[in-house]
Amino acid sequence: MKVSKSDLKSFLTQDHTSFSVLSVSTKHIESTDRISVTLSKNSARSFYLGKELKPTQSPPTPKTKPDDCLQDAQNCVYFQFFNSKQKKLYTRFKDKVEANFEVESRSPGHKTISSYLAKYLSKSFHLRSLYAKHGLKDNHKTYRFFKNLYEYEQKVAILNAGKKIAAENFLPLPKNQKIFRHYDYSTGQTSYYYRTNEKFSGTAAKPLLLKKNYRLGTRSLNPLSLLSLAAKHSKKELYTFKKPKQQLSQDFQEFLITRLLLLCKKAEFLHTPLEQEQVPKEIAQCNQSIYAHFQVKPVLHFSFLPEQALTVRQFIDKLDTYAQEFDLEESQDFNSYPITHNQKHQITQQLNGLCGCEIRARNQYLDNWNMNYYSKFYQGRTPI
Repeated sequence: MKVSKSDLKSFLTQDHTSFSVLSVSTKHIESTDRISVTLSKNSARSFYLGKELKPTQSPPTPKTKPDDCLQDAQNCVYFQFFNSKQKKLYTRFKDKVEANFEVESRSPGHKTISSYLAKYLSKSFHLRSLYAKHGLKDNHKTYRFFKNLYEYEQKVAILNAGKKIAAENFLPLPKNQKIFRHYDYSTGQTSYYYRTNEKFSGTAAKPLLLKKNYRLGTRSLNPLSLLSLAAKHSKKELYTFKKPKQQLSQDFQEFLITRLLLLCKKAEFLHTPLEQEQVPKEIAQCNQSIYAHFQVKPVLHFSFLPEQALTVRQFIDKLDTYAQEFDLEESQDFNSYPITHNQKHQITQQLNGLCGCEIRARNQYLDNWNMNYYSKFYQGRTPI
């Protein structure tokens, strides 16, 4: 996806008047200390409470092919190779592989086992159209990962005329008892065993994901100092950033980005492709237009050296405190309680209870930007 400096300027100047929030997403894999931070500006509508949920009904089976590429991914030029849901599952699976099985290999170049698995999985990910011919459907889970780890007591078993017998006491085993086979290549003999006394020994490690959202409450964001640090990449459609000479703190956004630039190994601004909400076909066939299939989402991505993982984590953990110095609040504090919040409700809130004003308080806080922006036109009417 093409990106220009005007796109970067538009991203940096976007504040609460665009009804968006600054989202800070951090991913840390502790086994390898791989850490990254991504900045994006998402719509504030996702933070509204009390929205009416549509009834989940199974869609009727269409007699003809769907007239939307999103519903017929296997027959689409793009979605048979790229699907946001499958790509998310693939990324999560690869991260879990790295978090649990990351060991150094003996091959030249010191590659790790997760890099080999990632290469193998990426091939299988792009061959979904081939697997579909052998029964793979869209609702099938392509990537699975076991969550728990167990230990067993292993005992010798005997198979005699199709019957399963325990070797220690020659008593018959249950019909549903799983029997395992082991072949010894040195002696050429086959033995059988079964497992019992299951004990829980651990869970699979997961990458640490931290997500924070801030509503930029100022309309005077100054992007000039940040724009001077960006330069277009010579071969790729992205902008790279160089490190600033000093920490800048004119506003919270500038403070956050410059602090991350001083710590990071690489910073890139790029457009990530997202599927359009609707991708209608033309004459019952995919129109093969990339612009009809995808929309762009600007993101600012930071990657760090493993040595900086602890410092970055400490900075992200204290981000709420830094935001308060700029008079900003994190999404969990997106509340503006009404003036008529009486003493009974205040006591209930102090006891960590729900007073009934939470939904109204959250939505009223998000609506304040409309009330402030259109204050001269607002005279008791419902905010837009």
